[in-house]
Amino acid sequence: MISIAAVCGLSTLCSCHGDVLNVDAQEPEPTSVLHVFTRSADPTLAENVPTPVSLYVFNASNTCVGLLSDVSQNALVPVAGGTYDIYAVAGVDASLYSMPTKDEAQKTSPLTLKSEQKQGDLMTSHATVTVADAEEHNLTLSLTRAVSGVKQITIKKVPTGVTAVSVSVAPLYETLLLDGTYSGTNGRCTIDLVKAEDGTTWSFSEDETGTFLFPSVDKPTITVNFTTASSTTSYSYAADQKLEANHKLTIDATYTEQAKLAISGTISGSEWGDDTAITFEFDENSATGTTSGGSDTGGESGSGETGSGDNTGGGDNTGGGDNTEGGETTGGSETSQTVELPAVGSTYKGNYVLSVDETTNQILVFSSVDKEMKINPSSTDAETALATLNEELQSWAVESTWEWRIPTYSELEIIVNQKKEISDTYGKECAYGNTGVKMYCFDKQGNLSCMLQSSTSVTIQNYSLSSTNTVLRPVATVTVTASN
Repeated sequence: MISIAAVCGLSTLCSCHGDVLNVDAQEPEPTSVLHVFTRSADPTLAENVPTPVSLYVFNASNTCVGLLSDVSQNALVPVAGGTYDIYAVAGVDASLYSMPTKDEAQKTSPLTLKSEQKQGDLMTSHATVTVADAEEHNLTLSLTRAVSGVKQITIKKVPTGVTAVSVSVAPLYETLLLDGTYSGTNGRCTIDLVKAEDGTTWSFSEDETGTFLFPSVDKPTITVNFTTASSTTSYSYAADQKLEANHKLTIDATYTEQAKLAISGTISGSEWGDDTAITFEFDENSATGTTSGGSDTGGESGSGETGSGDNTGGGDNTGGGDNTEGGETTGGSETSQTVELPAVGSTYKGNYVLSVDETTNQILVFSSVDKEMKINPSSTDAETALATLNEELQSWAVESTWEWRIPTYSELEIIVNQKKEISDTYGKECAYGNTGVKMYCFDKQGNLSCMLQSSTSVTIQNYSLSSTNTVLRPVATVTVTASN
């Protein structure tokens, strides 16, 4: 909490101690002073406010007339009588973020994370204050957290052939603005897990600096990615509530070897001090989920569900600490709602629809674009090439939040069977290039290969027979919801 007081008379300015914020010289002669305190008397709140705290002052014409980039002590702001918008941002360090100068600042200026920097804990606040000439005025600003957090992720009983496990959350907002709102809707957070000594458990735990991400744009999709020497398999769950700011995320899942791969677990979105739980099960073709939580009680700042401690159990939601939520979690399927699905042969967000599963609301799409990868098989082995291709797919040119992947052999059969329809849709031979151009795929054994399209036939060739003009044109499994 930041306390701001307008102190009468410039004589007060001379007698007080603290950082002095110089207001634009073109403003009317100052007759009052804003006295800014960067910490509340409440010690528990003070400990949770990230540093530094920056202060932006806008006049009634929406012009920034004052900036203090590090309110480390009491700050004094000489102002003339009038109405001002005060914006405070905490945790936006100039070494980590690109911040607007006083001359550049607008109320919607982005606070952009610099390249290769880690997202930090951010808080914002805003208030409009009218200051009379030579009159004392008091104002209190409550900082609220602008980010979510990731507390812990655990995936159990992972097959021994898996060489890497990661978990992705999308879509997220991309950038925080000065006024506390967000811009960009294609953000994604991908977290790599570490294999434990037992060889079958993969996990992630936040360190003392924390792991932060922006809130989800809508109900997020949680995707678990299993990578082997030959391919990456992804399993997605569409959550039934948004990931809000000031909440932390905990995922606990177990791989069960059945006829169909299934993963069950718990996602806990916990406010700093409060938590709620989402229990889910999902497999290759479907996802179900329910939410359990108490009544909204909120914390010192922000809102959330009741509870405390870590809630990571399934079934009877009995979490750690003192939090025990009574009753079993029950409910229907997240994907059972009726939505309008695109037809096979049509396009969905510009991408060709190869197949539709009406029981799960999932569609298989073929990318509307391709990319020539320039990988030389004589100097690059298949494993290295696969890693390069998968890295490229992480930021694919269209619908970057989807989990794009190289087509499997069975998916390739679908593509070939719809060759004419795809060609008619995009005006290209099999929608990846002219006859004779090769496209990356997997063979029946799951090995990286390439498909050669001629005018009369399709041939699957070993990776070693690929060439520098082999193109990458991926597929993705997308869950269609009423909101998208």
